[in-house]
Amino acid sequence: MKRTLFFSLPVFFSFSVFAGAAQAQTVADLAARGQCSTSGLEGISEQLAEAQMCIRPDAFVKFAPHAGVTLSSSKIHPYLQASARDALWSAASKLNITINSAFRTLADQYVLYYSGGCGLAAKPGKSNHQSGRAIDVQNYSAAKSALQSAGCTWLGSSDPVHFDCPGSDGRADAILAFQHLWNVNHPEDIIDEDGAYGPQTEARLAKSPAGGFAKGACDPEPPQPVQCANGSAPFFWDCAGPIDSLSCVQISEPADPDSWDDNYLCSEGELGLQWSNAGEIAGMRCTAITEGSDSDTWNDNFICVPPDSPYYFTWSSAGPLAGDCVQFNEPNDPDTWGDNYLCWTFEPGSGNGGVGGTGGEPGTGGGGWATGGEPGEGEYVGGAGGGAGGAGAENGFGPSTVTRDSSSCSVAAPGQQSGSGVGWLILGGALVLLRKRRTAAKASV
Repeated sequence: MKRTLFFSLPVFFSFSVFAGAAQAQTVADLAARGQCSTSGLEGISEQLAEAQMCIRPDAFVKFAPHAGVTLSSSKIHPYLQASARDALWSAASKLNITINSAFRTLADQYVLYYSGGCGLAAKPGKSNHQSGRAIDVQNYSAAKSALQSAGCTWLGSSDPVHFDCPGSDGRADAILAFQHLWNVNHPEDIIDEDGAYGPQTEARLAKSPAGGFAKGACDPEPPQPVQCANGSAPFFWDCAGPIDSLSCVQISEPADPDSWDDNYLCSEGELGLQWSNAGEIAGMRCTAITEGSDSDTWNDNFICVPPDSPYYFTWSSAGPLAGDCVQFNEPNDPDTWGDNYLCWTFEPGSGNGGVGGTGGEPGTGGGGWATGGEPGEGEYVGGAGGGAGGAGAENGFGPSTVTRDSSSCSVAAPGQQSGSGVGWLILGGALVLLRKRRTAAKASV
């Protein structure tokens, strides 16, 4: 909700005059002057009135200027509860009424009570002036009948100028407003926010700066840093620039004015990511990035990877899908960019394997694919002594070779790891096996 200052500028036209002198003074200092005046309290009174309005928005309305209503001083706070204002206006339609006092803050009441110069003033926290339903009337004798007819109560000769008009009891709100204002400015000395005027509240009120605190109780909280970085290996997102130590591609749409100039999709290592805001990129595998609620030409944007990439993307503009996802989040874009996700699967077995080597040599790797390449053509009988298949997903350089102790040749079984004599039955064929047996027979003689 947009906050409006409680007091208009004319009410506090003298604020700049008193601020310098009152800045170093406390509320108790002003009470010690012994004057029946709230002069010098403009700073803290404005903050307290705002704080009270924040507790109960729209509780107070302005009653002046209005026909038949005159303020005896420009320092009077011209605010009452709506029901009290209506009663005053009703009475003022019959005669002119001069107001000496209306709404007061807790600090105002403290100074008037402890100054001893006002003759009669309620203790802070006890006055209906803090509720915005009490008025002090200069021409009370002439106005008494009209005010009583409008629903206001005259307190009698003990306080002849005072009238309580229709309204609710808001005295606790005035106390709570100060307690909250103090705590906002003194986190090291927190007091109870209970709306009760006790010793701890009075002690803090007495030493409060008459010119006002550094922070108002209704001041908006400072903006929190945007938290948009997210993701999981190997893909990460940041809406505040590229991420250090990662390979990043800018995700931008020049036609969208909502801060799409500092968003990056990053990866661990160079995975060949490319971005296009003008259609698919030829020769690459592309995934459309769309947001139906955004009218700023998000209909030709694609994230692309090389055709042999093991990462397969799926886009969702309605929340994450099952599995691994990274959120494309731009908090400054109002067009529902809070539920858009790029999800992926890792499918290493979908590519082609490497190429088998010539007789006796292992095949070359297949770029990390699970399926090996074709075996090479061997030198031995049966042609089974070709190279191994290409590299698999867990072995980037192809299977190991099978080494024969009595020969300098080494042969890798097609698609198998290094083995024993059983591998030779497969690789060498019958002639190789016969040759091996003859060698063994000679060695045993």
